Amino acid sequence: MKFHINQIHLWLKNSSKKRVLTFLPNKVNVITGNSGTGKSSIITIIDYCLLGSESKLVEEVINVNTLWYGLHFSINEKAFFIARKQMIGQVTSDEVYFSSTGEVPELPQSSITISDLRKILEYEFGINSNLTIPYGGKKLQAGSKVSYRYFLLFNTQSSSIILNQNVFFDYDLYDSDKYKEALDRIFDLAIGVDTVSNVVIRDKLSQIEKEIIKIEKRKKISEREISEFSKRIVELLQSAQEYDLIEKRLFTVEEGVARLNSLISDYREEKISMDLSELDKLYTDRRNVGRQIRNLRSFESEYSTYKENMENDLDSLQPIENINNFSKDLITIPEIKSFIEGLREELSIIKKDLENKKPFSTDIQKDISFKEKEFADLSNKIKQYPIQTKNFDSSIGKFIFIGELKAKLAFYSQEWENDDTLMEIADLQLEYDDLSAKLQDNDERRAILIELLQQRIQNYISNAEAIGNYRTFKAYLNQRKKILQLREPNSSNPSNIGSSSNHMFLHLFLFLGLHEHFIREKVAFIPQFLILDQLSQPYYEEAKKSGKDTIEDNDDKTKLTQAFRLLNNFIDLVTEDLKNEFQIILLEHAPKEYWEKNQMKNFHLVEEFRNGNALII
Repeated sequence: MKFHINQIHLWLKNSSKKRVLTFLPNKVNVITGNSGTGKSSIITIIDYCLLGSESKLVEEVINVNTLWYGLHFSINEKAFFIARKQMIGQVTSDEVYFSSTGEVPELPQSSITISDLRKILEYEFGINSNLTIPYGGKKLQAGSKVSYRYFLLFNTQSSSIILNQNVFFDYDLYDSDKYKEALDRIFDLAIGVDTVSNVVIRDKLSQIEKEIIKIEKRKKISEREISEFSKRIVELLQSAQEYDLIEKRLFTVEEGVARLNSLISDYREEKISMDLSELDKLYTDRRNVGRQIRNLRSFESEYSTYKENMENDLDSLQPIENINNFSKDLITIPEIKSFIEGLREELSIIKKDLENKKPFSTDIQKDISFKEKEFADLSNKIKQYPIQTKNFDSSIGKFIFIGELKAKLAFYSQEWENDDTLMEIADLQLEYDDLSAKLQDNDERRAILIELLQQRIQNYISNAEAIGNYRTFKAYLNQRKKILQLREPNSSNPSNIGSSSNHMFLHLFLFLGLHEHFIREKVAFIPQFLILDQLSQPYYEEAKKSGKDTIEDNDDKTKLTQAFRLLNNFIDLVTEDLKNEFQIILLEHAPKEYWEKNQMKNFHLVEEFRNGNALII
């Protein structure tokens, strides 16, 4: 996404003049100066104007002297201007001025809400309501909207992070834990592995999964309610039968409800049928089934004994084969030969008999289980008949009972609702399968793009003389930790790279490689700018130990010059080779001689904060 910052505006409290810093596109825009002059606040001012909810603005110098902060910027050839009122203490302001044409007012006045301005910026960043977080965490909820601010993690390297070998992204500029989770969830989207279409499909699939689970739970509850309702109806039927108000027979639940309603609406004094032939039949059937179970168990026991005896006989006759084979020539007496041959024939008959026997045991056990279930069902039906007959004290008692029966039946029927509005799981599953077929498999694409990204980072490593022998090492992007590591050729293990200078270069390699990758892969969500704070930090730290305020070591000067040249060459790559745009803002301690003497044509000096000049004068 083409994006560059044109100007920063500060409306100061104690000055009739406004502080304005101007930046150019396709340049390395440098603000250089001494410590404590406000250079590093440039990052926080830009973030504050882009609606950061937490700000690191310095209260004592910057915020206390500023009324409004303003940012003039361009997105895809369109100019915008945002001004935001100063913070009160550590609380960010909700008062915001916005111009969609880039108009800068003499003095800003609040003209839009934060939420409405966020929507505008989200649209310009190419983010719509369908772009949601795929899975939740401690700070982020699954299904919550992706914010354009998550992608700003790829645009800054503050002085507190640029030397860190364990952390490569500026989480602390924002809400640290929240943005760590956010980076995990948007990383595939950022490097081009994922698409908006895929994100939308996955979100819909997640919704369908939740809906199926919800329906299954409701169905289980409904099934329990039906079971409970059936028990209550059986209890009411038994009570009515005990008082001889309805015939003593078995009813299905539907028949029972109809019969009880009939009793309530059309009660007569005539005697109810006492025909118990159905109950007698149930007892008879249960006795027959019980006898069948006993017979099956007896047969199973006898069959097991028979098999055991046959196997014993087989074992006892087994030596006859050996005797017959080895003693044909030794035994000549006909009677003995005839006896042995008879035993051998008997052995053969037993073997055939055992081979032809079917394995009854499995079938018998299945028959027994079936009959036991039948026995239990008959017993349950018998239990539904009333054990004894009760009498009312008077006719009034009968009517009171029927009234109570009516109330209970109405209550139970109202409590039980068969939810016909439940969506069919089969329909949802069909929709789920349909969407799944459209979901692109990311594994292969991820492997390809990660390899491409590592190759692009490798180009910067291989051409960087400042890192010495590490130039021959291979780039390894640790996707879990989101850090860049180096490994020796032919080694699978990352090496432990020493020195703060090398760590600074690793940060540069990663972020330049990432932005080249974003441009080449046409990733829509990442603004094409980068803010770098204090690349000279590792070398000035060494100079300070010797009481110096300038870099004296020639080797350190050379390394810093090579870092600047890396930025200069990157602008050439983007503008000349890729025919695109990119802006770098560099906040530096090093003087302009570093790039001017080395004729780095893509460097532009914004201001020098020296000799009394600073961000806030």
